[in-house]
Amino acid sequence: MKYIKYLLKRNLIYIIIVSSYTIWLYLLIGNNFIYNTSHIGDIAVSPPNTFLTIISLFLCTFTSCKNFSFKMKKINVDQIYSLPINKKKLFLTHLIYSFIEVSIILFINFIVCLIDIFTSPNLFAVGWFFLYFIVLLILSFSLIIIFSFFYTRGNTICDGMMNVIFSIFFLVCIFGFINNLFDLRNNIILYVFPYSGIIMNDELFSYLMCKDSYTDQLIIEQYYKHVLYSFDIYNIITPILHFIGSIPFLYLFIKLNIKEKPENTMQVSRSLFSYRFFLPFYSFFITYFFFTVTEFELVYLFIFVLVGIYCFYMIYNKSPKIKKNDLIILIISILVGFIVSLIKIFIIN
Repeated sequence: MKYIKYLLKRNLIYIIIVSSYTIWLYLLIGNNFIYNTSHIGDIAVSPPNTFLTIISLFLCTFTSCKNFSFKMKKINVDQIYSLPINKKKLFLTHLIYSFIEVSIILFINFIVCLIDIFTSPNLFAVGWFFLYFIVLLILSFSLIIIFSFFYTRGNTICDGMMNVIFSIFFLVCIFGFINNLFDLRNNIILYVFPYSGIIMNDELFSYLMCKDSYTDQLIIEQYYKHVLYSFDIYNIITPILHFIGSIPFLYLFIKLNIKEKPENTMQVSRSLFSYRFFLPFYSFFITYFFFTVTEFELVYLFIFVLVGIYCFYMIYNKSPKIKKNDLIILIISILVGFIVSLIKIFIIN
């Protein structure tokens, strides 16, 4: 508890600055997408929770990186690990603090949005806005867990950030590949982003807050630009699955960070949840999609793909050399991607 208070005091100026900036943004651009104007007057027809949703996505991503950057520098590691607190409590405390930090900023903006709602004519079922915010906090914690896990699998700030980026598109590539290979017509890739749970939550409560106004034909006629929010079962299932899906990451986050050795700081990131897995993984999918989309008409451009992959391996190894094992796995990944694209074009099609 004392350590959390210390972190709060240390980051107080940051919280004030970010909160002030987001409030300024809301006052500056909020009205542009919340209000529509007609001869009747200004009536709010789009709920402000979308603004909170966008802020939460940025905050969860940035905070997950910021609050665990201490393990990426040897000086910080020596100082942090010298504290009278074991590694499990240390990382859990930083994880809990990250959630508290995001919650404070979101709560301040929630109050501002709430004041705006109660002081302006609107068509909202405001009670849903409170429940939306509670669910948003729960899903934000889930997202922080996932991104914190992938970030801490790197040994440098750059490696950690790359892991977060890689994790964002991981499931999208898998389901996009399945859809493309078998010519499936579904939108499942919209629901498998790490951000999808929070976004689906936003759509669900936007619908609940506005659904009563849809029965007012006069409003619909006057506000022809009004976005009629829709609702389907995915708006409920997706947030639940994203929350459940974060639980294994919490376990891995604690287990792997406890085992992490301080001497790994600023060294090559050999974790299975980092470049070691992601580079062959994305090499396969990039190769497959390149030849599937171009149908071998622009084969010469594949050299740029290979150059890009090589650049990532240089970042990975901190050297222009690629280790023998990494090179073998890379070649296999590219060949498999090439073969599967041949199967797709000449057999399945």
